[in-house]
Amino acid sequence: MDYQKLIIRHLAGETTAEEEALLQQWLQQSIDHQQEYESLKEAWSAGGQDDISLNPDQLFNRIESQISPEAPSTGYARQYMRMAAVISLILLLAGGYLVWDNYAGIADQSGWQVLTTEKGGLQQISLPDGTAVWLNTESTLSFPEQFDGNERRIMLDGEAFFDVTRDTLKPFIIELSAGSIQVLGTSFNVKAYEEGDRVETFVRSGKVAFHKPGDRPEVTFIEPNQKLFYSKNDQTLIKEETDADRSLAWMQGNLIFQETSLLEIAEELEHYFDIDIIFENPALQACTLTGTFKNNAYQDILKKLSMTNTFQYQEVGKRIVISGEGCQQMN
Repeated sequence: MDYQKLIIRHLAGETTAEEEALLQQWLQQSIDHQQEYESLKEAWSAGGQDDISLNPDQLFNRIESQISPEAPSTGYARQYMRMAAVISLILLLAGGYLVWDNYAGIADQSGWQVLTTEKGGLQQISLPDGTAVWLNTESTLSFPEQFDGNERRIMLDGEAFFDVTRDTLKPFIIELSAGSIQVLGTSFNVKAYEEGDRVETFVRSGKVAFHKPGDRPEVTFIEPNQKLFYSKNDQTLIKEETDADRSLAWMQGNLIFQETSLLEIAEELEHYFDIDIIFENPALQACTLTGTFKNNAYQDILKKLSMTNTFQYQEVGKRIVISGEGCQQMN
C-alpha cells in the first residue's frame, strides 16, 4: 500500500471506508507515520487545494514526476525526498493562496454561518455534527452548514465552551487568532479574543491538542483540569492545574478573580458590560485582586474590589476612571 498516495486521497476526501480504516491502522503503528501524515496535512492545509484541478491520483503522479531519478536510493532518504516533493508541489500548485489568514478566508466561503453575541450575551447552539457550544459575550463563531470532507473545521473569536461529538475519522479543529485546537471528542473551554494578548484553553474531559502558530508547528497536549496560556506577544506557553468552577464560571453568569491583575479584570468587565475603563496611573494595571461575583452589576463589582484600598474609581457616563498610587497598600 502506498500510504503517501493514500494520505493525499484522504486529504482530498476521496477515500473509501476501507481505505480510511487502513490509514488509521497505519497511523497507529508508529510516531514516524503520524509525523509524516501531519507534515503532508500541514502542507495541504497551507496550500489552496480548492484551486487544484487535478484529482488525487493525477496529483500524486505529477508529484512523482517531480522527483529526481538521481535522488538517494536508501529507503529513508527516498521517503524523505518523496515527502519533500509532495509538500513542495502542493505549495507550488496552491499559487500562494492560504486557507485562512487570521481566520479571514474561511468566513467568506458560501454555506458558512456566523454567530455573534453582544456584550453581556450568552448563547447555546448545536453544530451540524451534534457538538454543543456555549458562546460567551462578545464572541463570534463561524461554522459550515455541513461538515463535509475529512475534518470539522470552525473559527472562533472570543470565548466558548465545547462539548464535541466524537468522530475518530473527522477531527474537530478550531482556528483561533493565534494557533488552533484539534480534538476528536472532548469537552473544553477556549478563550481567544482577537484583540487580546492571550489564548487560554481549559480541558474538562478528554485531551486537547493546541497547535502553536509559526513556521515550525509545535503541539502541546492539555489534559483534564489543566489550563494552557499562550502569549501572542512573546510566543510563550504556560500550563497549570486549575478547577472547572473557576474556568467555567461565566457559563452561570459569574466572574471569579483569583489574584487576577486589575488590567485583566478591567478587560473582563468591558466585555460583559457596556463600559470603558481608563487607568490614570498605568502602574495600577499590574495590581492583583481576588473576588467572586455572581450576576453582579459592574458598580457592585468595582465597589467591592475598591474596598481593598488598592484603587479608587469615578464613573462618568459609561466611562470608568481608575485612579490611585499603586499596589503598595497590598504589601
